[in-house]
Amino acid sequence: GVQSQAVVSRGIASFGDDLVSIDTLNLRLSTTFTPNILNEGRFQYSRDLEQQIAQPAAPGEPTTANGFSPSVSIGAGGITFGKPNFLDRNAYPDEKRWQYADTVTWSKGRHTMKFGGDFNHVSDLLDNLFQNAGAYSYSNIVEFLSDYANPSLRRYTSFGQNFGPTAFKFSTRDYNLFFQDDIRVDNRLTLNFGLRYEYQQMPEPQIPNALESRTNNFPSDKNNFGPRVGFALDATGDGKNVFRAGYGIYYGRIINSTISNAITNTGAAGAQKSTGNLTPASSSAPNYPNVLSSLPTAGGNSGAIVVFKDGMQNPLIHQMDAIYERLIGKNTVVSVSGLMSFGRYLPTFVDTNLNPPNSTTTYTFVGGPFDAQTITVPKFTGARPNANFTSITEVRDTISSEYYGLVLQLNRRLTNGIQFQSSYTYSSTVDNGQGSQTFSTVNVPLNPFDYSLERGNSSLDIPHRFIASVVYAPRTVFGLGRDSRVGRAIFGGWTISPIVGIQSGRPFSYGVSGNVSGGTTGGILGAGGANRLPNTKINSLRLPYGANVDLRISRRFKFTETMNFEILAEGFNIFNRLNVTNVGSTAYTISGTNLNFAPNAATFGIPSEAGNSIIRERQIQLAARFQF
Repeated sequence: GVQSQAVVSRGIASFGDDLVSIDTLNLRLSTTFTPNILNEGRFQYSRDLEQQIAQPAAPGEPTTANGFSPSVSIGAGGITFGKPNFLDRNAYPDEKRWQYADTVTWSKGRHTMKFGGDFNHVSDLLDNLFQNAGAYSYSNIVEFLSDYANPSLRRYTSFGQNFGPTAFKFSTRDYNLFFQDDIRVDNRLTLNFGLRYEYQQMPEPQIPNALESRTNNFPSDKNNFGPRVGFALDATGDGKNVFRAGYGIYYGRIINSTISNAITNTGAAGAQKSTGNLTPASSSAPNYPNVLSSLPTAGGNSGAIVVFKDGMQNPLIHQMDAIYERLIGKNTVVSVSGLMSFGRYLPTFVDTNLNPPNSTTTYTFVGGPFDAQTITVPKFTGARPNANFTSITEVRDTISSEYYGLVLQLNRRLTNGIQFQSSYTYSSTVDNGQGSQTFSTVNVPLNPFDYSLERGNSSLDIPHRFIASVVYAPRTVFGLGRDSRVGRAIFGGWTISPIVGIQSGRPFSYGVSGNVSGGTTGGILGAGGANRLPNTKINSLRLPYGANVDLRISRRFKFTETMNFEILAEGFNIFNRLNVTNVGSTAYTISGTNLNFAPNAATFGIPSEAGNSIIRERQIQLAARFQF
């Protein structure tokens, strides 16, 4: 199934089937030219075919001409059924990769130099048309049941459907070169210097639109030089006190899913197009459960498009760290580390086809944490400035982030049957609206003309995190050691390995549902951006902290030097602790100029999810392994 959470709010026939086929060939050739010159060449061919296919409609779900039931979502955070709006994904992607890398290592005196490069060619076929079976949205179950019983009523909130070709193919090429020199100044000091160059060659636009020049221009960022510098110092010369520090600039890619959206969504003939959100009052809107046979031409525009900002840069990260390590016992080290990471030119998505806000709306809070207070916010009204399109989503490089971390560690390598690793991290992460998402969305910021509203805690901010793991292989218990026959029979081959993790909950914002009256598009400002309250800082709330204990117990029976048998028992979240991974975040609902808390009083801040792909309910698995 496509849905992998422990509990999902989808109909039983709306999970979708997930299929993955991966083939990989790796070749490596290591060559010794001279005693101090080595070469390593690596080649990879791989294919990753991922498919997600919709299931047949469940009994009672009415189907349309395409044989599926349209998607239906009921209420904010409610239930969804029918054909999922993101399926079918017949190839998502069908990706083929040819990559060659070569590295030369040259040792000369105090220098160990490495230089080389790699070439990475990726061909992507994506076969997917969003909302191809239509998607209805209802505010509550009563409205849906009314349409189900009498479709002519049109009680839904909005309807959307996409049209156009399903499949597009394109390629990217990455060229990378590097040089590195490690200088052993003496037995106590080593210096590291390096430089790396990266260039991502984008594909050519396939279906540009003459009405918008940006649909015919993809980025070509050729100035990506990343210097690296570092050192390691044995302060006392006995290996017990070591200082390390490093700094480097690292570059990311403009990901292929974003490129795909800019190729397919240009509004030109042959592009994928959307109806947008049609209301029941629209002359072209269908009656449930019907869908449209062709794209309506009302308004005479080319629909929503995606373009790249002129001169867009690849993401850039400054990373710095400084570490002090102290040997406090045999194979036991304590360390303190300071970490900094500054992100620049990170991507976001902004609807540029909006006029600046030209009026305001004053809302009154009714109930909840802001009861009786008022806020006055900007309002986006009027027609789109470029009447040829609805939204024009520009992929921008305007997001910046800052991370500061302090890490304390206590680690011990396996000695006398025990090994442990433990760390505590205190950190702070802020940004101005980092989304960290695949593909694109129409508009990320609350107000595209005021980015100061996006500055605050990052959605990735986890201030406190403690992790500890132990590997214990008993050598003696109650005076019986493994060196004796009785000791070996009882304690030989046992290993006990617990892992404990405790961390702060992730942040979230005060959410708001509904749309301002008379706005250019939806949302509290009429800009179609983030659905949060403008009078509060972004990510000013936080989920409860999480704690998890995993445990592995195994015993190995040794038959010969080259043959053994192992049995294992592994438990995840062994105390079955309820770790909240999501809560109801919608605090207020727009009703005219009121913001009402009452519809959300029973759900706001209340846990709505207690499991994801990482944190789950208690799970136990047993295994046996024969090695020879």
